[in-house]
Amino acid sequence: MQPIAIYNYKGGVGKSTIAVNLAEAAADAKQSACAVDCDPQCTTSFYMLGTPKVVEKMKNLKTIRKMMNWIGTNDKLPYSPKGLLISVPNWRAKLICGDMTLTELEMQMVLKGIGEAQRIWQALFNLNDTDAMDQHWPIIDCSPSYSFFTIAATFCASGGIFIPVTTEEDSFYGITLSARAIQKVAAYIKAAPKILPKCGKIKGIICNRVEPKQKSPLLAALKFSVDVSRSAYPDSFDPDFKILDTILPEDPQIPSIRANHRTLKSYAPGSSSAKSYDMVYEEIKSLLS
Repeated sequence: MQPIAIYNYKGGVGKSTIAVNLAEAAADAKQSACAVDCDPQCTTSFYMLGTPKVVEKMKNLKTIRKMMNWIGTNDKLPYSPKGLLISVPNWRAKLICGDMTLTELEMQMVLKGIGEAQRIWQALFNLNDTDAMDQHWPIIDCSPSYSFFTIAATFCASGGIFIPVTTEEDSFYGITLSARAIQKVAAYIKAAPKILPKCGKIKGIICNRVEPKQKSPLLAALKFSVDVSRSAYPDSFDPDFKILDTILPEDPQIPSIRANHRTLKSYAPGSSSAKSYDMVYEEIKSLLS
C-alpha cells in the first residue's frame, strides 16, 4: 500500500502511539508494515526499541538519517530505505529508526537553502518505492509543527495524511494549521513538479483518547472544525476524505505499554483498544484501495 503520514500541527495527540500500533495491526493482518520515525524526538523509536538501542542505532548510523547522508555530496541517489528496516523483538511490524540529530541537519538546510531541502524531499520520496521498501507499507510518524522533515514526510505520503485529534479543542485547531501549511507548500510543489511528482493530501481524521460519553459532542465539534478548514484550504484535502468511524478509546494502560516497549495486543489482548486499532487499519486499507 502507499505510504501514509500520521500528522497534526499540534503535538501531544498520540501520533506515535497510533503509528506503531497501526503498523502492528497491519502486520497482524498479514500486511508487511513498518513504522517510519521522521520525528527528531524519536518517540516512535523509543517506544519500540527503548533508549539504549536507539542511541546505538544513531552511533552506527542505522537510522533514517542514513537516507539523507547524500546531502552535500555528488551522489545521484540516496541510500535505499530497505537497508534500514529493523526487526524488533516481540513486534511483527518493522521500524526505520529515528535520529535526534535530524535537528542539526535541519540547521544545515537553513544555511544551504532550498536546493538541499529538495534533496531531502527526494530522499524520503523513496518510501513510495515498494522494492526499496522490501514490500513493507510505510506508516510515517511526523514531528508536530512544520519542519523540513515534516514537509518531506507529508508530501511523500502518496497514500494520504491522517490527522489524530483528541477531545482537546487545540487539537482541532491543529487541523486548520496543518491544512494551511500543506496548501502553501503544495503551491510551491505545483510550480516545480520535477521535485516531487506527487503531493500528499489529508485523507482522514482519527479520533483518539475518547471516552464513550464524549463521542457525540466531539464529533459535532469536529465536523464543524473540518468544514471550516476545508472551506479555507480545499486543496489540502483528498476528494475521498473522511472522519474515520472507529474511535480509539482512552486507555490508562498506554503509558505502561510504552514503558515496556510492548505491542498493545501483546500487553492487553482482547482489549477494546487493541480491537479498535484493527478496525482503524481496515478503514484505512479500504480508503487506500
